Amino acid sequence: MTEKLLSSESIWDSVLHGSGGPKFAALLRARTSEFMSGAAAVVYSGSDPTAFGGAAHWRGLEERASERILQLLPRELPLAHGYIDGALDLKDTLKTNLRRLSPREFEGLLHPIFQQDEEQGE
Repeated sequence: MTEKLLSSESIWDSVLHGSGGPKFAALLRARTSEFMSGAAAVVYSGSDPTAFGGAAHWRGLEERASERILQLLPRELPLAHGYIDGALDLKDTLKTNLRRLSPREFEGLLHPIFQQDEEQGE
């Protein structure tokens, strides 16, 4: 179950292509802007980076950087899936927590799953 549902690959696929994809893209753009502004403050000794190229030019740089990151993520993420899966340790965490459930709690956890299967089979 964890190999398919709770893996880095499936989580990232959901983040990038699921219903929250646009929210993730907006968050990435905001964080990229913050990062670039911080880096520019260091490079330009605290000066406003828009003073050197104009606000429109600076916004364009931020947008191009964000779009490039979004473009590269699907290609580069597979290199990190093994590390992410190991760091999250979802399989052992799930196994440990499921073993802590009483039989009644475990049944309560499974009931909605079986109910959904029955409804789809009708």
